[in-house]
Amino acid sequence: MEEEEIKILSLQDRDEQPTTYNPLRLVLVVFFLVSGGAYGIEELGGTLPPFYALLGIMLMPWIFCLPLSLITAELATAMPSHTTFHFWARRAFGESFAAFECFLLLVIVMIDKALHPIILLSYLKYVAHLSRWELYAIGLGFITLNLLIGLLNSEYVVKIAKLLALITLLPMAVYFCMGFSKLNKLNLKNWLITSGEVDIRLYSSILMWAYSGYDYTGYLAVGTKKPSSVFPAIMILSLFINMLLNLLPIAASLLITTDPVDYSDGSFAEIAKLMNNGVWLPKFLVAGAVVSNFGVFQVYLQVSSTALYAMSLSGDVPSFFKHTTKLGSPWLALLFFSLTTALWSLSSFQFLVQLETIFYSIHVILLYCIFFKFRLTASELYRPFRLPCHIYFLILLLMIPCMVAAVTLILSELKELIVAVCILFVIIIASLLK
Repeated sequence: MEEEEIKILSLQDRDEQPTTYNPLRLVLVVFFLVSGGAYGIEELGGTLPPFYALLGIMLMPWIFCLPLSLITAELATAMPSHTTFHFWARRAFGESFAAFECFLLLVIVMIDKALHPIILLSYLKYVAHLSRWELYAIGLGFITLNLLIGLLNSEYVVKIAKLLALITLLPMAVYFCMGFSKLNKLNLKNWLITSGEVDIRLYSSILMWAYSGYDYTGYLAVGTKKPSSVFPAIMILSLFINMLLNLLPIAASLLITTDPVDYSDGSFAEIAKLMNNGVWLPKFLVAGAVVSNFGVFQVYLQVSSTALYAMSLSGDVPSFFKHTTKLGSPWLALLFFSLTTALWSLSSFQFLVQLETIFYSIHVILLYCIFFKFRLTASELYRPFRLPCHIYFLILLLMIPCMVAAVTLILSELKELIVAVCILFVIIIASLLK
């Protein structure tokens, strides 16, 4: 596309006044886009020797997440659009490429949603002895309840869900405080070895999943006053908070258990039994996991359904998703995501998180291609936020997150790769047909 055409499109979109975010609100919005607490990341502590596992948790925000959020901030402020990735992809490489990116993101969202009821059930099994299908029935009830609440289409529901997710950080805070009370038992030699098999595949997948979502944060720069100075500072603060939320519970767990090889999703509740003899902390932690996943899932369901509804209005997805209830809820979009969540949640947490990171890695690499296309072909495009780097330095800087994404793809297991290739084949056919 010619540069002048991009400028015109950018200015047309800029006429729509974006939501304005003060710094505190921006930090909270970022929290719900990329986190929800440390529930589900337990296996990070058992897939590698603990020292290297913690080192990865500390490095990932700065070598992967920060560059990703900054390039999307540059794209978003230069070409603001509610369809974000799809809009940029279409302007950069055409309709078929944009359709591929749109369908790819749809698959990522579907898989990511299914992880939340699975995490919730992984905690419930520590306080209730239920069969797999009894747990799945509870999961269906969880999804149905969220669907019914979503049909109410109330902004207060989303606000309450966010408040619940914030409040449920308290059990995790108590957890790592009690863990660090055992600091006198620290033996660093144990942190350099593991008695189990090193699983770099699972570690890299869970680590990327724990820090995924920063590609969405860049759009928030559109509603930030003085984005060139305020937005990077807010992102650094948010990354530091998210890093601590992931780091401290794992570190506290390692102070309690000498061998983390048996860590799995939901293990924080099991470890909590060792902290105070199983009196009250395990139940407190399970309650926190239930309410946190409920709040985060409800926010995700509302946001993704609204996005699917908006794409149906613009013709990017089938038009039947634009149907709404009398209250204005996009009921078919809500029902679609609820049904796909119910189906995907039949799989294991490990399978889904590795499958999601395959698609997410492809999305990240494509996003960098879009960024460099505009940097090279539309260098004079007005950018309220711009990475102040020469193109050659940018290439060196952004090679690291691209390499992280590429390594995650290379390390993927054969089963996940076969499923991913089949889904990608369907996406490619659908994109070409569109």
